[in-house]
Formats: sequence, C-alpha cells, structure tokens
Amino acid sequence: MMAPPNVKIKHITRSPSSSGDTRFPKLDECAHFHYENVELGPIKVLLCDKQTDSCKSSMLCSSNKENETDHHLCFLITVISNSKKWVVRRSYKNFMFLDTQLHRCVYDRKYSLLPELQNLSYDEAKNGEEEYEEKIRNLLSEYLERFSQLAGSLINCGPVLNWFELDNRGNRLIVTDEAINTPAVAAAYVVVPYCAQATDEISFDRKKK
Repeated sequence: MMAPPNVKIKHITRSPSSSGDTRFPKLDECAHFHYENVELGPIKVLLCDKQTDSCKSSMLCSSNKENETDHHLCFLITVISNSKKWVVRRSYKNFMFLDTQLHRCVYDRKYSLLPELQNLSYDEAKNGEEEYEEKIRNLLSEYLERFSQLAGSLINCGPVLNWFELDNRGNRLIVTDEAINTPAVAAAYVVVPYCAQATDEISFDRKKK
C-alpha cells in the first residue's frame, strides 16, 4: 500500500544483537506519536508461566561487562486481542518505560492505581536471587492484571501500543527480521513540544500530521 505523499514511512533495519531482546528497535527510541482514532476491544496481557517450556520467562536478558549491575531480567508476556494471541519479550527496563509513557500520555496514577515501577535493587537480588525474582514476577503480574482492566480506546499513545505489538485497531503489528515498516504513522499525529520564546508566549505540545 502506497503512503500519502505527505507521510513519510520510516524503515528501520535490524542490527545484529545477541541480547535476546525483541525484534523491535529500542522502545525508548521509538518515535512518539498519538493515533487520532483508536478502536480497541478487550485486551488481556499476562506473564507466561515460568514453568512452561514454551514460556521460560525470568532470564538474564543481557549484561554489560563494564558494569555488572547493568543486568536486567527478561519476561515473556502473552497478549490477547481480537481473539488472537501472541508472546512478546520485555525486560524490566522496558516495563519501566511502559509505566512512564502510560502515565505521561494516558492515565493519571490516581486513576490507574498502578504502582510506579522503580529501579531494581541489585544488592537485594544477590542476597536471595530466587526470592527476589519471584517478587518481581508477582509485581509485574499484578501490574499487567490491572492494566488489562484499564486497557481500552483511551490508549492512543503509539509507543504504549507498540510495547504490546498492537496497532490502533487491536491487531498485531507484524514485524520481519529484515526491516520494520511503520505504516501506522499515516493514521497518527506526532506530538511536537513548543517552548515559549517570548514573555507573551506559552509552552505547549503541538499536534503535527
């Protein structure tokens, strides 16, 4: 499908990585855009059972040799939408990004009642790795359960939907190994901040097609 002449479709080539992360580009580097129209049905997201062979969940995603504390746990999440089911892999750092975007663009925390996801305490992890891992799993499991209760057409933030590999109709975004095509931008607008440059101006976020 050809994009309208005033819409640029960005192709992002996948770079080789041994970290085991998702095939999407880094979530915190995705373009920030909002859909104008969103039609989401019921969405359910949950952590895969760590005892299931096909969903070995808690695992070390990657490590930085220069900084051993830069390890992060990875989790497999089942997403159910429009009677379809798929699995995405996300690190705890990705969860923190989701939490930030969700409460920056969509919900007030007083309404969502979702706990703010904090940085991991690696000292605590070293003292009892299995107990610590289970504690994180329980936290994220409850987080996703509450999110599933909230999820609906109010979620128009592109990066939040991309986190679950969802488009604005609740369908899965199909990703190939070679490139990532984001035609969804054609149905969205980008949020561009404008900073006041004079005393009689105000700062605001401007919607740009």
